[in-house]
Amino acid sequence: MNGTRRCRPALFAFDVENDTDGAIDYTVACTLGNYGCDSGVHVFSRDGAQSALHFTSADLDRPPAQRGDLAITTEGEGVEHVDYHVRGQWFDSLSRYWREFAKPGLLTERRYDQPRTTAQMWRQPEHGTLARRIRVAPGERARVRFAITWNYPLGAVYWFDRAQPRRS
Repeated sequence: MNGTRRCRPALFAFDVENDTDGAIDYTVACTLGNYGCDSGVHVFSRDGAQSALHFTSADLDRPPAQRGDLAITTEGEGVEHVDYHVRGQWFDSLSRYWREFAKPGLLTERRYDQPRTTAQMWRQPEHGTLARRIRVAPGERARVRFAITWNYPLGAVYWFDRAQPRRS
């Protein structure tokens, strides 16, 4: 099933409630892996109240069905972004992300000027995070919304036209 496709969305809304006697600062984050490429190009942008982290690939030799782009978007104030998680091996990227996310204060913004030139040893894609920091007053609720969109115009659906799964 090949052919032109429109951009598809996945929409998420997260409600947080403060049931304490004091204001609480929350950070709600959306992390996305740039799957299907070994050298991601991640770009943050803001247009009015909307912020986006856009993912493409510097791999120009990929098959047409694997060429596309992804994005995380959110709206509102207090947007933070980590364009790239740390480039490392083993689980460096994940462990560093959690340490940085768990500490008080703003997220560590990280950008790289050039696409990754070597594949991660476990074939993990590069990740990026878009987040909103909100302050919720005592007894109040707040909502943070994210949209994840993707566009693979010549994408192939691997399960199309199969009566049953293929056997090895």
